Amino acid sequence: MNTATEEQRTHKAAKRLIRALWVFNWFNSCGFTELLPVVASRFDMERFGMIVVGSPRHADVLFVAGYQTFKSAKYLRRIYEQMP
Repeated sequence: MNTATEEQRTHKAAKRLIRALWVFNWFNSCGFTELLPVVASRFDMERFGMIVVGSPRHADVLFVAGYQTFKSAKYLRRIYEQMP
């Protein structure tokens, strides 16, 4: 077992997580069914460097799916303004 190789792998994995896209999702109606395969194990988005977060203040990307109405636009705008 080569310790330098293990350390290099750990460093590369940590470096990849630092540059990962953090995603906050907003779903209306049936929009969740569109993203479910992406979060599931076959197309695991963490494999491609994306992480789902629970707060828009931590997110880099806002994923909006489904129909947006005038009523929901007010809340969506508030979420968008909280993003860095």
